[in-house]
Amino acid sequence: MELFHYYSHLRHQRAGEADQYQPTSFWIRQVDCDETKLTEVARHLNFYMHYFDRRSPRIMVHEESVPLAAQQPVRHPFGSFPTVVSAQTLDPYLLGLWHSAMDAPDAFRRFLYLYQILEFAAFYFLQEQMFQAVRRTIVSPDCAARPADAARRILDALAEDKSAPDAKLVSVVQALVDPELVWNEIKAARATFAAPFEFEGGFALPSLILAKWELDDWKASWIPKYPDALRKLRNALVHARETRQPSSLAPTRANHERLRPWLGLLSSTAMQVMLFRG
Repeated sequence: MELFHYYSHLRHQRAGEADQYQPTSFWIRQVDCDETKLTEVARHLNFYMHYFDRRSPRIMVHEESVPLAAQQPVRHPFGSFPTVVSAQTLDPYLLGLWHSAMDAPDAFRRFLYLYQILEFAAFYFLQEQMFQAVRRTIVSPDCAARPADAARRILDALAEDKSAPDAKLVSVVQALVDPELVWNEIKAARATFAAPFEFEGGFALPSLILAKWELDDWKASWIPKYPDALRKLRNALVHARETRQPSSLAPTRANHERLRPWLGLLSSTAMQVMLFRG
């Protein structure tokens, strides 16, 4: 496709130079094999052509779209746009991740950028008891006079944090995220989240809610159900066929569409974490 664009550019800008190229369009008809297998043939050809020629033309494989129930994103999660916004300075790294997610051209990358915001917050998350222990050490009047003792007390407090990363992620979501805002996103696509999610590649998730659920049902069940579902999706995207992830989420157009409903939930979650993690 890039070469055709280049040829078109030459024709308009440097017609003489374009004469040495000859674009070719052709059809392959009356193929004896199953046409569904031609997709795999095309993918293999693309790989081997690119392996030996980095500028080789590539066969464009157009996959059929998967029809999903129409879903409109929640535009105003708080009912209306506030007349006054009390803004704060956000972490520049997290803000960069959020902008990358918004600019990402596909659902896979957008999901992973947003999930990285949760991972970052979980890595630095301290339980309240440990936070208070560290704070007491820092504000102690003799902290500056005995920095070695202060450092040791801080390390001792942090050493007590034996929470696994998965448990920290659950704690971050539970502490910083309003379940009602997540529910508003779910409610906008209730039928989608009340059904199991089955992805090409073998990965599957059970339904996130029951069809009859309302807000109170969600509040009673969302922890750890919701953050665990996000973590499993992330592992299926990243870890593929590792031993801890026996199935994968194949990079197909159908899976991009199936993942899309989760982006509204994760976006709402990530933005709340960015605002309230401080």
